[in-house]
Amino acid sequence: MYFSPSIAAAGFLAVVMATASPLSFAAETRQTTCAPIHLFVARGTTESPGDGSIGSLAQLVINAHSGATQEAINYPASSYPTYIDDVSTGITAVTNQFTKYTSSCPNSTLVLIGYSQGAQIILDALCGSGSATKGGTGSPTITASQGKNIAAVVGYGDPGHVAGESWNEGTATTNGIYARPKGACNAWANVIHSYCNTGDPFCASGNNIMVHLQYPQTYNTQASQWIGQQLSSHAA
Repeated sequence: MYFSPSIAAAGFLAVVMATASPLSFAAETRQTTCAPIHLFVARGTTESPGDGSIGSLAQLVINAHSGATQEAINYPASSYPTYIDDVSTGITAVTNQFTKYTSSCPNSTLVLIGYSQGAQIILDALCGSGSATKGGTGSPTITASQGKNIAAVVGYGDPGHVAGESWNEGTATTNGIYARPKGACNAWANVIHSYCNTGDPFCASGNNIMVHLQYPQTYNTQASQWIGQQLSSHAA
């Protein structure tokens, strides 16, 4: 099984796995009606099934936009030794849930948000991972035509982070531990904000786990305001 994060990251993952409750798939919740705005929310590694910590960002968006709805991506989100397998499962889950919703609701405006592993699976579905050893097929699984109504994509602490991209936010200047090829997300450049700060063990190959844990507190206000601007622009 391929898995090679930094020593600091590996240590953190071991601690989390030792203390976290056993994870299982959540029962899927599907929308019965189409919403004007719909969010797909992908939790981070070892977070309990549901929205996870980035659900706080989803709630800000929903509170600001009457009628907006959301669904959590239903995938294991486990750590070592099944992380890579779970990324692959997660990419499939993103793709299937996105395709099912957009097939039924082709006029909804869409927002995708993810934290940590959740950010990786969302952006890998849109951009490709570049390598099967990183959990993906190397190619995007959601096409530009399928995603024509995507207004915003937000990632916090994405292990696939690539330094120097135009959509990057935060202070990081180094690649993540599962970095995509440079420019892999170019087709979605206008709708992505990827937040990564220096020291993050996963998105910046650093050694400060606290950086990785603080994105909602640090960026929720900024990210929700940007999503609001994107939604307004999309509707114009």
